[in-house]
Amino acid sequence: MKNTDIKEMRQSVFFMCMITLKSVIAGMVLIFGVVFILSSSAEAATLKTLSVVNDDVIRVGDLFDGANENDAIAVLGRAPQPGNDMTIRANTLSRIAMKYQIDWTAQSTDQVIVRRDAHVVGMDEFRGAVKDALTTRGVEGSYTVTLNGLTNAVTLPRTVPATAEVTDLKYTPGRDDFTATLVTPSAANPVKTINVSGVIERTIEVPVLKASTRNGDIIGSTDIEWIDVAQRVLPKDAVIDADRLIGKTPTRIIEMGAPVRIRDVSNPQLIARGDEITIIVNAGGMQLTAKGKAMQNGAEGDTIRAMNVTSNRSLTAMVTGDRTVTVQ
Repeated sequence: MKNTDIKEMRQSVFFMCMITLKSVIAGMVLIFGVVFILSSSAEAATLKTLSVVNDDVIRVGDLFDGANENDAIAVLGRAPQPGNDMTIRANTLSRIAMKYQIDWTAQSTDQVIVRRDAHVVGMDEFRGAVKDALTTRGVEGSYTVTLNGLTNAVTLPRTVPATAEVTDLKYTPGRDDFTATLVTPSAANPVKTINVSGVIERTIEVPVLKASTRNGDIIGSTDIEWIDVAQRVLPKDAVIDADRLIGKTPTRIIEMGAPVRIRDVSNPQLIARGDEITIIVNAGGMQLTAKGKAMQNGAEGDTIRAMNVTSNRSLTAMVTGDRTVTVQ
């Protein structure tokens, strides 16, 4: 074989090797590129520090954001009771991440607080349920309900309504006491059953003052609000008609929100002893006026002694206005 042929053959083999090497390198670059793209597009999972759950169980997705869909719904265990918390710490979280191949690395301080979502059935709902049952039984009038044997509210899952019903009621007219069986949230779904007893307290609506008031203050309609007061503790001489308060002044300091006794208010003083006053005299269809001087204090409607300063005559007259008396 000629030297030229050998040289050409060596060149051909070299070129073929170079082409093969380039193909291998190109393939490796492609593979590494795909791996890089896939690895860069896959985000690491993140830990939830507080997870509020509605279900009876805890799932992987309640602890980690970024777990795949199938793993996220995997059940890990029972959730805490409604309204309660459970703390899952770093060691447990690390084992869960390893089991479900979650891309997450635990730190020693990592933890998740799992809170069972809930709402509360309180005393207002229980009293309302009893009042509804009493109304159905024909109990009329204004009253409040006192429950015995029920000191704490009832916590229910958020998935059921925060309501209560009475399934059994025994009421004694005259004594106004009762026993009842309460269920939450309803008779059709009795998650919790409670037996209670109680009494009804008859009430009456009375006007009271919105703010503390003292002698000299004039009570107006805007100074009054209405509250329900138990009849058994309401004073017998309590004012129950707002008209008995409007335009009056306290005889002593009256505290806000307290029932007012009749003796606690009076007509405001319109005349003070020594005031210069106007004396009106009605006689024979005529009305005469004269200047006078008050000899006594007087509120509207009071009869006081006065003196006609022109004639120096003493007379008795009724207070009919501010520094004004009338003689009939």
